[in-house]
Amino acid sequence: MCIRDSFSIGHVVVAVAVSDDGTCCATGGTDGCVSLWSTVFAEQPKFFEGHSDWVTFIAFASIAMDTSSTTTDNMNNPTTSSPLGSSGINNNNTSNTSKPKRRQVIISGSDDGTVIVWSLQGEILSVLEYSLGIGIRAMSVSQIGGGGVMATPTQTSIALAAEKPSIHLFTVSPSCSMRAAGVIHDAHAGTLTALTHIPSLNWVASSGEDEVVTISSMEAMIPLFKCRAFVSKRRCVSFMNTVTSIVIVSQPPESSVVVLVACASDGGVLQWIIDPRDKRCHYFKTLKLQIGNLVAMSKMVLSI
Repeated sequence: MCIRDSFSIGHVVVAVAVSDDGTCCATGGTDGCVSLWSTVFAEQPKFFEGHSDWVTFIAFASIAMDTSSTTTDNMNNPTTSSPLGSSGINNNNTSNTSKPKRRQVIISGSDDGTVIVWSLQGEILSVLEYSLGIGIRAMSVSQIGGGGVMATPTQTSIALAAEKPSIHLFTVSPSCSMRAAGVIHDAHAGTLTALTHIPSLNWVASSGEDEVVTISSMEAMIPLFKCRAFVSKRRCVSFMNTVTSIVIVSQPPESSVVVLVACASDGGVLQWIIDPRDKRCHYFKTLKLQIGNLVAMSKMVLSI
């Protein structure tokens, strides 16, 4: 493993992810490094070296451990005081023997065309050479179920796209290797710009340079719905609208419908409602915010 403790002048943060328990924050930088920060303790972050270009996508994931083999991480110490300590952070379900043990990992995607699964100690667990020499344009990581509305996530899914308008799906095995799960074609006519999972339904939402927002099935590997509310009649690519971010506001089982919100480079916001029970698009509207170019968006749940 390649780990350093000091900051790099070239480490400009371009991607951020926060762990589910809120104790860790991971960032991707322009120097090709992944950094792991503690949000609880005042400590220097750890920098993991493995990519050769900008790290533009990053996420935390919980992988079901392969109990038939041992791992190099010491993940069984529930008294670890710091998430950056040598023994790692406490895993979910380690104290309940009736549930499978899970290990926390970081998954990063880079402009060098590779995806890396990292342990929280900086060890490279697996590398996917997805599009060597061609940057990854869109990426999403999520816990998904075995089908339908899930009660418990069973595996980790990765959705990727590079220059071609196809969505490649991978799953992460208990040994942390990434395995091809299928390809979704015909979702877009141009390079993808954003991806996000709708995990409870095993769907994936995407947008492309064709200004279309699409929802596809990860089981049937086909597009299900397309929204062309952002499509303009301008023929010059330089002036066309680009959907930069997609957020799923609600989905089953918390809601009976899927509510999707997307933002675009012209300051527009799309709200799209789909009912999975009859597989129909019931409502969408666009709103033009007068605040300039929108490049990113996220959802925050507040406790009242």
